[in-house]
Amino acid sequence: MKQQTGRTATTRGAVLAAGVLAAACVATLGVGNALADAAVPTDGAAKACVTVKQLAPWANCANSDLPNIDATDHDMHGINLSHSNLTRTWLIHANLTGAKLGAADLTGTDGRDANLSRADLSDIEFGGGDLFGANLTGANLTGANLTDIRLQSANLTGGVKLTDANLTRANLTDANLVRANLTRANLTDANLARANLSGATWTDGRTCAKGSIGQCN
Repeated sequence: MKQQTGRTATTRGAVLAAGVLAAACVATLGVGNALADAAVPTDGAAKACVTVKQLAPWANCANSDLPNIDATDHDMHGINLSHSNLTRTWLIHANLTGAKLGAADLTGTDGRDANLSRADLSDIEFGGGDLFGANLTGANLTGANLTDIRLQSANLTGGVKLTDANLTRANLTDANLVRANLTRANLTDANLARANLSGATWTDGRTCAKGSIGQCN
């Protein structure tokens, strides 16, 4: 009888251990799935957004029509607003880190002190806009239309791509363009007063010398 009792206890112990292990596996799987979901920022097809509230981090709002909205201080990091109409919007102090804004129209938009670091701004329309003091570290502005834009004191470091960008009459006073890529960019009548161009790739492909301020030496 003692031997049978020992076997019963052993069996019960094994069942209990198996149950604990199974629960642990389920919990781990749940965490894994949650992390996997978090790693997919733009799940599903794009859905046009019509309100500021919908402009949430990682939201897929490509092709939206949102002119004249006020998104001041709004957090939209990682959002997809490519090919959207955002003309004359307010993005003052907005967080658009890593956002996708390729081919979007932001003509006349006020983005003073906005955070656009690592954002995709390729082929964007930003003519007449204001990005005074904005953080554009590592952003991609290839082919962007930035005519008459205000980029005073903006941070354009971290290998910012301005290849083929149109910066006609742009105000780049005091802007930081260290190691920026300006290959084939149009800088006709642009104001580069006190702009730091150290290590930048100039429009003709040459590298600006260290200490190049206001012009590429």
